Amino acid sequence: MSFLSAAARRRLLPILLGQGIGIACGLLGIKLTARLVPPAVLGAYGIFLTFTSVGTGVIYAGLIKYVGRHWAAASDRASLLRVVAQAARRKLFWLLPACIPAAVFVDAHRWPAVLPLLFVTVVLLAIAALAQTALQAVQAHWRDLAVTAAGAVIRSFAPPLLYAAAGGAVLLLYTGYGLHAFVLAAVGAWFWREYWRPSASGAIAAPPEPLGQAYEGPLFIVLALTGWILLGLNRWIVAWFFGTTQTGYFSLASSLATLIPSILGTILLLYFQPGFFAAASETPVEREQLARRVDQADGLVLLLDQD
Repeated sequence: MSFLSAAARRRLLPILLGQGIGIACGLLGIKLTARLVPPAVLGAYGIFLTFTSVGTGVIYAGLIKYVGRHWAAASDRASLLRVVAQAARRKLFWLLPACIPAAVFVDAHRWPAVLPLLFVTVVLLAIAALAQTALQAVQAHWRDLAVTAAGAVIRSFAPPLLYAAAGGAVLLLYTGYGLHAFVLAAVGAWFWREYWRPSASGAIAAPPEPLGQAYEGPLFIVLALTGWILLGLNRWIVAWFFGTTQTGYFSLASSLATLIPSILGTILLLYFQPGFFAAASETPVEREQLARRVDQADGLVLLLDQD
């Protein structure tokens, strides 16, 4: 990395460490899960995982984008956090109806037991995503590393170990993933504890940017819903036509196949996106310069993603 500046190397180090920990835990976790969890149960677990992203991928997607766009520039982050918290509470009204059919799809016989696990997990993952997005927006990469590392360890090892310890209770597999979501949310929210209460300085700050149609409008919701469906569609199709056993094999294979590309994409996103959001874009010239930077980053992604 000698061709990078010292500042760029300092930013990349925690990003690379975090994703390196993710790769190591992911590979070990996949191997452990394949040993301890039968394919049929693993298939049901894979379907459960696709629905845990309904909060971050659909219900709270606009709110997460809002935090990423405005957190770094906010003059009163405590006020912005209150705006986000109020919007997040309102969206709980939509989250429960989304989780009920998802729980039925995961396990039609035990869905009343699956539902609370799924609902709580989805909420915790949304909190974690909001917290991590704020950390990434201000380039607090070492704090983000702590959140990522804690989540990677729990996600990789807690579900299969709990499942094995309970003698094959599938609900504890879901509980293990819920524990991962709790750790992510707790560590992420702890780093923003200074903004939990209004500032005591008494300084007058500009009000937070409104959410608006760009983040909560029907077009954004349709786009978010479409993207989320495409992410889970393959596993749903396999489960519908071939059953949970084949879905287990498919989930294991897809986890291995997408591990490195997803890690690579995350590294580039964490490195480039905060600068894009912070860049000036008021004039046509500034927007053209920003578009050129985005195109260059896209070109790098395409270059590195070649088979």
